[in-house]
Amino acid sequence: MANRTSQSRSARANQGSRGRVSARDRLLKAADELFYAHGIGAVGIDRVIATAGVAKMSLYNHFDSKDDLVAAWLEHRHDQWMGWLRGCVAKAPPASRPLAVFDALDEWFHTDDFRGCAFINVAAEIKDRRSKAFQISAAHTAELNSAIRLWIAESQPSLSDSSLDRSAQELTMLVAGAILWAAMHGPDQVAGRARASAKRLLTDRAH
Repeated sequence: MANRTSQSRSARANQGSRGRVSARDRLLKAADELFYAHGIGAVGIDRVIATAGVAKMSLYNHFDSKDDLVAAWLEHRHDQWMGWLRGCVAKAPPASRPLAVFDALDEWFHTDDFRGCAFINVAAEIKDRRSKAFQISAAHTAELNSAIRLWIAESQPSLSDSSLDRSAQELTMLVAGAILWAAMHGPDQVAGRARASAKRLLTDRAH
């Protein structure tokens, strides 16, 4: 998902002297697998530690609490997911980039480990909107909206700021709805139908 050079540099920086992946990275990998598949409420710290294969003290050397681990996992997943999406969209010509979002979603929906949007899932579990995890989830959606707005501006440079704002929000809602539908009912044709709706919306806004 990320640039290969930066991935390699990051990997080297997070390895120990004998080339082993750091305990922190092992914990984040385990958290990603478990929290995304089962939810944050259903997964306890002991299960994350066991899956990571690290000592319990290793967790508290890197994270103050489970809430801190959840926040770090969300930040890491946000960087990965947005990097992946931007990479997919960048392959399309500027005029096609808003709709390329849905082509990327279709690819994601058909992966074996697709379980919906981690950020929507977490926001649904958390009651305190002031919590760091909720704020990270909300910020993820805001950054997605900003990226979509930029892609629309590239494809339709004559649109006014207000039209760009509205179009970006509408496409972001289409993305969220498609993710939820695919997670609940299966991926077949979901991204394609959302793409068609986005195309109609953008065509109408251009006239």
